[in-house]
Amino acid sequence: MNAEMTLPGTLTGNQNAPANEAGTAVVNFDASALLSRVGGDRQSLRLVAEMFLQDCPRLLRGVQAALAAADAPGLHRAAHALRGAAATVGALVLRDQANVLESASGIPDMVAAQHAADMLEAQFTAFRHAVTHALETPL
Repeated sequence: MNAEMTLPGTLTGNQNAPANEAGTAVVNFDASALLSRVGGDRQSLRLVAEMFLQDCPRLLRGVQAALAAADAPGLHRAAHALRGAAATVGALVLRDQANVLESASGIPDMVAAQHAADMLEAQFTAFRHAVTHALETPL
């Protein structure tokens, strides 16, 4: 793992990446999995990653709109859509946080869901920074 992302490989994003209980850095971007999904084509990897970076803010706005309307079913759908998109692109931490939000959407009190949504947005920011940096380096 390295911050410059040598493909195939993984990218933690930065030295301040979240760690699991064992103290190992959590992978923000599984480039190997995405590269495999696009048939080993590095240009396709770049295109898919860029498309996700462009589309994810729309998905996050859907989450915020559902929260503002206290629309639990809408929040569940928005979190589920984001989770699927994140999984497809190899955004592992983002996928996991979307899963937390999806679970929190079933709790009547939206405070937990709002906290999960805030964490989701923070994870997207970290992912965007890491992938943008990685895409700046020649594949």
